[in-house]
Amino acid sequence: MNVVEFFQNIDPKEWVVAIFGGLAVLSVQKGFSDFIIPIYKGKVEKLPNFNKTEWRGYPDNNELDGEPTSTLTIRQRGNKINAKIVRDAGKGIRNFHYSGKMYGNQIVLEFFDEQGPGYIVGTMVLHIGSDLRTLRGASTFVHQDKSRVVSYFSTYKRV
Repeated sequence: MNVVEFFQNIDPKEWVVAIFGGLAVLSVQKGFSDFIIPIYKGKVEKLPNFNKTEWRGYPDNNELDGEPTSTLTIRQRGNKINAKIVRDAGKGIRNFHYSGKMYGNQIVLEFFDEQGPGYIVGTMVLHIGSDLRTLRGASTFVHQDKSRVVSYFSTYKRV
């Protein structure tokens, strides 16, 4: 029996059961990887809860009394982090989308900005202050105008 004959002999009901069974397995796997495992890791590692928090961003010049240049919003599920930074870039408002994980007292993220010149991607690592109200770190990416990798340091204060 060749492959074509094999598939011709399968009852259509068996196809439906196989397709829905496969979708059910994928749904359960997605639930574990997106919800259950990150929440479990967050509890076991005793990670702080920053879900639905907002932070004001300042350039790292230690002048936190000045005007913030960005707003960071964090969504968290256990150790998984999704974030958005709205930044006043001088030439207009820019939106950066982040995803990553929390490891102990660090948040490690990758980001993209579809509105920038070219397709800008990069990384950000933030250190969580002991007061849980301060994040300090750096963003690293290829600067399109300078044609080289650059890093910018920032401090975020919890609102």
